[in-house]
Amino acid sequence: MKACFERFGTELLIIDEVQHLNARISDKNDVTDSLKRLLDDGVVPIVFLGTDDAEDLFTRNLQLSGRLIAPCDFRALTLSSPSDRSLLAGYVTLLDRAIVEQRILPSLSGLNDPWVLGCLHAVSSGVIGRVSRLVGAALEIALRRDASQLETSDLADAVDRWAIPNAICQTNPFLQERLS
Repeated sequence: MKACFERFGTELLIIDEVQHLNARISDKNDVTDSLKRLLDDGVVPIVFLGTDDAEDLFTRNLQLSGRLIAPCDFRALTLSSPSDRSLLAGYVTLLDRAIVEQRILPSLSGLNDPWVLGCLHAVSSGVIGRVSRLVGAALEIALRRDASQLETSDLADAVDRWAIPNAICQTNPFLQERLS
C-alpha cells in the first residue's frame, strides 16, 4: 500500500465508513495497529469519517488515538437552534443553486422555504447527508417527468420510495397540510 501511495503521489487518504473497520476477531488482526503504522511512517495524512459507532476503534488503542488531532464532529442539526436552522437553510439554498448551475434543472426549486425545511429536517432527523440523498432521489423523479424544478410532490414521492423503505423515517411530512 505504501508503494502505491508513493507511486501515485497520494496526498491524502480518506477512509469513509470507518465504523466498519471496528470488527476484530483478535488482537492480532486489529486494524488500528496498521493505521498507527501508516501514521508513524508519515506515508500519507489520513482523514477518518464515520458514525459514532467508530469511536471504539480509536478509544481501544490509545497509541492510535494519541496520534490524532481532536475530532470534528458533525452532529445532527436541531430545529430548535437558530444557528442549526440557518445552516440547514444555507445548505439547501446552495444545493438548489448547484442543481441549476450544473444544468440539472433549469429553475430554482425553493428548497429553503420554511415549510420545506421543516419537512426535510423531519425526514432526515437533521443529518445533512440524508437531505442530500433525499434531494437526489427527488431529482431522479423530477427528471423522469421532464420537470423544470423540484416540486414538493417529487420530495414526497422520494420519501415514499427511498426514505421510508430504507427506514430513514416512518412517515411522510410532505403529505401533511401546509400551514402557511
